[in-house]
Amino acid sequence: MRPTPVSTRAAVGSALICAAVVLIGWACWLGASLPVSGLPQSWSSSGAGLGSWRLTWVGLDALEVAGLLATGIALRRHHWSATVSALLTLPLFVLDAWFDIMTASTSTGLGQALTMALLVELPTASVLGWVARSGLRALRHGATPPTYERP
Repeated sequence: MRPTPVSTRAAVGSALICAAVVLIGWACWLGASLPVSGLPQSWSSSGAGLGSWRLTWVGLDALEVAGLLATGIALRRHHWSATVSALLTLPLFVLDAWFDIMTASTSTGLGQALTMALLVELPTASVLGWVARSGLRALRHGATPPTYERP
């Protein structure tokens, strides 16, 4: 197996950074448009004042932004930590898709959630899986972390 070209990793890193910037805009819009309180749920922390859809979804998006930025910057710098950050960020996008679908309360909302899952969240998770797999493959074939550029 040939290693992934440096230019490909850098291009994917740039794309992940751009995706993070777009996601920041989305999170700001979401935070402004969602109701303060969600549907009552027995597992909610509303007794502690934390039962907020805004806090839930914007918090998840903030974690996704952090993961995309960390992965993108590490890829651009050819740093081994891109593998770790991709592995940590990937499940966030799968969970985002799952919770969007499971919390949809109308058929229109379900359609939007499925569209977002199929066109945005799951493809992003796939790219992160590719990053993690190629990084692990490079490590398995003899590339050790010190051979990468330091951040």
